[in-house]
Amino acid sequence: MKCKRISRRLFLRATGSASILAVLGACAPTPTAQPAAPQATAVEATPPAAAPGQAQPEYDLSNPKEVGRALEAEGAEVSISSWGFSGLPETHFIPRFAELTKELYGVPVKLNWVTGVIDEAFRELPAAGKTVADIGLDVVDKEEDMFDAAMALEWYEPIDMDIYKPLLPNLTLVEEPYIFRGPQENGGDIYGAVYQGYEWLQPILRKDKVDVANYVDWTDLARPELRDKIIDYPFNDRRGHFVFAGLVNSLVKQDLVPGPTFSQEAWEGALQWWKDNEMEKQIHKWGDIGNDPTMRLMLQSGEAWAACTWGVYTRELLGTDWNKRDDVLWPFYPKSGMLADRETCSAVRRAKHPVAARILINWMLSIEFNTAGWYKEPGSTEAVNRWGITESLFLVTYTGGVYQAMRDAMPDWAKPYYPEDPGSLVLKMDWKWYNQNAEWIAKTYERIVHGA
Repeated sequence: MKCKRISRRLFLRATGSASILAVLGACAPTPTAQPAAPQATAVEATPPAAAPGQAQPEYDLSNPKEVGRALEAEGAEVSISSWGFSGLPETHFIPRFAELTKELYGVPVKLNWVTGVIDEAFRELPAAGKTVADIGLDVVDKEEDMFDAAMALEWYEPIDMDIYKPLLPNLTLVEEPYIFRGPQENGGDIYGAVYQGYEWLQPILRKDKVDVANYVDWTDLARPELRDKIIDYPFNDRRGHFVFAGLVNSLVKQDLVPGPTFSQEAWEGALQWWKDNEMEKQIHKWGDIGNDPTMRLMLQSGEAWAACTWGVYTRELLGTDWNKRDDVLWPFYPKSGMLADRETCSAVRRAKHPVAARILINWMLSIEFNTAGWYKEPGSTEAVNRWGITESLFLVTYTGGVYQAMRDAMPDWAKPYYPEDPGSLVLKMDWKWYNQNAEWIAKTYERIVHGA
């Protein structure tokens, strides 16, 4: 995928995330045919070349001792903006990364795992003429829907500049559909690397409350038994739009609204369907069940019978002790598909810790990280739980793999928690269309559904 930049001057006129997205029609990912990713091989270091606005480290990064020196010179620290992983950063990621860098390079690197700042950064930093480097970030891990915005602001630099290639063996394994490319700088053009094979927004149901045989596609959420029983993201939340995209696509495929899926005609028609079917009355609570214990308790107690959330949280809920005991939850995979929005790692331009940033990104593309330490060695049939995690935490972390060796390492016990052919269920967002219409969607919802 490649991104065409828009002018920084135009971008700085934006004062909020909705306005930011409105100008991104000029910057949309375009798939490009590429050869299959090669297997990891030793990469010889090339002489450093100065990156725009930043001097590259003068170390031979193919030599572990030199890498250790570079890490010490940077301060043996790295900061990433990411998501919560249900507590795994504090309990496992941070201490394990220090152990890993000590083992490989003789220097334990302090990992600062920051959450809850990046959305505010997109709103406030452009108007102040600042970047995420100014708030101390070295790596940004964000859903792909905001990748174009960051590229337009020139917040990222190529992960794979020549000097850093020896630190990135796992990046060479990542399959091309999970790579975001851009203008070449110093021998590199990979600005984003997806570490989630797939990640989507889907429903989960209480199978003891409804007959799941009646639930085939998104439109079945209008069934009368779900009146006042659904938890969902609201329409002033981008995640609410992404859930709704699945419904729009379903209505188009059933010829209930005009297509194509990503058009104002389709979304207006879907919002009218939402109103006509009194879907607001289906909602028990608007919000984020993935991160709200009160909402989780509603589903556990039977106060709510359905919820729409990320696939990682669906699997986590399926693997909770109470559901394994009661066996009441059912993952609903609507046949028309679910919108995917995958976590993507990027290296921050002018970051203070560029070497540590590449080591962290490489680790986040590793089998160990993606399986939370619970994986099979090559040639083995037995997966070992090296980190001693629960099944539910594994299900939060593993999202399908981005290269074959990662998929082969998955524990056999986890296979029933994942669809057999996830690729057939992925609805790809037209990000150019969405970025131009996000604000229009929210306003049209208020106009059609609430008469505002």
